[in-house]
Amino acid sequence: MLLQHRFQIHRLLYQGGFGTTFLAVDTHTPSRRLCVVKQFCPALPNQPSFQIALRKFQEEAAVLERLDHPQIPRLYGYFEHQGQFYLSQQWIEGQTLGSCLAQGPMPEIEVIRILSQLLPVFEYLHAHQVIHRDVKPDNIILRDGDRCPVLIDFGSVKQHGQAAVHPSQGVACSVVIGTEGFVSPEQVAQRVSYASDLYSLGITAICMLTGKMPHEIPLHPQTGQFLWTSLVPGVSLALQALLNKAIAFDPCDRYGSATQMLAALRAIASQPPPITVLEPNGVKSGHPGQAVRIAPAAARRLRSPSLPLSVAGLAMVLSGLFSFQIGVTVTAHRSDPAPSEITALEAALQPDN
Repeated sequence: MLLQHRFQIHRLLYQGGFGTTFLAVDTHTPSRRLCVVKQFCPALPNQPSFQIALRKFQEEAAVLERLDHPQIPRLYGYFEHQGQFYLSQQWIEGQTLGSCLAQGPMPEIEVIRILSQLLPVFEYLHAHQVIHRDVKPDNIILRDGDRCPVLIDFGSVKQHGQAAVHPSQGVACSVVIGTEGFVSPEQVAQRVSYASDLYSLGITAICMLTGKMPHEIPLHPQTGQFLWTSLVPGVSLALQALLNKAIAFDPCDRYGSATQMLAALRAIASQPPPITVLEPNGVKSGHPGQAVRIAPAAARRLRSPSLPLSVAGLAMVLSGLFSFQIGVTVTAHRSDPAPSEITALEAALQPDN
């Protein structure tokens, strides 16, 4: 099948309620590049509904035409063929987050990396007064080669127009658009804001950490908040707080912008690594910013006034620590201990006065 004497259909990618998406070859380019061709063919009951859907399809093309970001697919063209409407755009080689999650949870450091690379995309979109409205794992592709996340499927975009809108303020929309479990409460109530995208991104991050979809995560019976932290007890308290703020019920309780959320995420990434102490009973302890706990017997040996404070004596002390099976493991991406951790260790090494 050749569309507009140019696009050779290669295979079907997706078929939904509003259209069909194909992988095609652009025969008008020397490289015969691959591209995505989206066909508008909704199954709608009446002409007014069709016209509304067609307007949304045309808006998607108009938005993509004016966006220029390396993590957003480029628009190649918008055309009509035999009474059908199409748009063609850049094909992104990679794997969706949705397919990645089928393999299980992601480590915290990988989730932080993906979030830190996605939030600038939302900074860019919101600066252009565009709300995506359908942020979810299936609409994020980890690009082959650099594993950089690319945001796709702008069929649900909402434009604020020329008026400046505060991130916490809602803007009325005619239909509820989005994916159940990922849409914010105000979006369900047919109100949408920039904070709605951040809510969906927060839910997406929780899915990455837990390896579960929203319907698999228990809810608080009174508040309806996601009870996700018990599913990943190893996740840092700082990241838990960040994501819980991102998915707060009231948009005013969330981050005011993608820039603010990115700054909070970078603060987490710059925190010193935790030191994990293995107690004699095999229990691990220690969190960033907390004093290191040492087994009582080992602490008495360390604080004994009979121990010399020479370098050789310190070496003997450290040797004794390892003989008691006390391991100090740096678990983050920085090798230098936090000041609080240094203070705790130095206090343990000082003799009793």
